[in-house]
Amino acid sequence: VFEMLFPKDVFSYRIFRFPFPMNEIVSHVQETRSVCDVRLDQNFPNPFNPSTTISYGLSVNAHVALKVFDVLGREVMTLVDETQQPGTFAVLVNPINLPSGMYLYRMQADGVTMAKRMFYLK
Repeated sequence: VFEMLFPKDVFSYRIFRFPFPMNEIVSHVQETRSVCDVRLDQNFPNPFNPSTTISYGLSVNAHVALKVFDVLGREVMTLVDETQQPGTFAVLVNPINLPSGMYLYRMQADGVTMAKRMFYLK
């Protein structure tokens, strides 16, 4: 893309298209993994009582840490803390002895951290 700016009293209305030799400019392309390698879904149902399900997906082997925190940032539950193969997973959450309210669940896997909110109603 080429942009040309003119003084306020000069106007241009023509556009020209020229072939551009990209293979002469790009010398090396390196593949990198994107955030899409790890997926964390919203829990269902939300709000919930008495339980909910959290689903997530991995496209590579990774150590997964899935934890639940209260609104003050205190860890209240560890759901997963292990190395897992690629695939789609679902974890049933049954918060025994926890008060109603908003909770955050956070997943760390393969250098990626994701978090979402869930609401527990007694």
